[in-house]
Amino acid sequence: MFIRVIFCFTFFISNSQTILNTESIMSKIDKDYIFGLDLSGSVETGNVEIAEINFSTQIGKKFDNSLFRFIIGYEYESESKEIISQDYSGQIRYNYLLGKDSFFSFIQSQSIKSIFMDHRNLFGLGYRKNLFNKKNNNLDFSVGVFYEDELYNKSVNPIEVYNYRYSFSSFSNLNFSENLRLNSNLYYQINTSNSKDYRLFIEPKLYFDFSDNTSLYLSTRHRYHSTPYMPVKKNDTETTIGIELIL
Repeated sequence: MFIRVIFCFTFFISNSQTILNTESIMSKIDKDYIFGLDLSGSVETGNVEIAEINFSTQIGKKFDNSLFRFIIGYEYESESKEIISQDYSGQIRYNYLLGKDSFFSFIQSQSIKSIFMDHRNLFGLGYRKNLFNKKNNNLDFSVGVFYEDELYNKSVNPIEVYNYRYSFSSFSNLNFSENLRLNSNLYYQINTSNSKDYRLFIEPKLYFDFSDNTSLYLSTRHRYHSTPYMPVKKNDTETTIGIELIL
């Protein structure tokens, strides 16, 4: 068991899109049971009152070739006592391991206030293939399909969206030296009936390891939705500097 606590400083946030990066809180499963926790927050008072809280946790259990994970997240942001963002996310994920490869399925649910999304419910499955693994450097690729049920702005003018999407993802880890490494994730999700409707998520995360359990990191997240269903920006970018502790 371990607990991972992150203290971070966010440079820029422009809330827009919806892809949930479960790999960002995925830890190496080298034991039968795992518990992970990410926590960050900030408060500013005076001429401007700003509060921000980010929380995510993961519980995983391995049975032979089966891996079950439960992941939840919560984000809160307010300015001058007005709630700007109050977002929830959760996912139950199952992997059937075939060596370094796996079949997977998942159920996911989200609620994102900043883009008027009351819910986004997903059910999907796919296959993940390890393409390269040598000296702690690795590259994985996955392909799958999922069904999405989305509801926007239900209290004023409800918009309901039902789609099937193809999903293509890549996950990599590159070690430059004993202390410096880069973890990168990419998601591409395309509407099966409308190729012009797609979502893209990219997150490179650069780590500098002070020890086995203490790291400084710099990450940049970029989300893009080609055809948002509400009058919001297509792009969403967030850059974070943080300290990661594994206890």
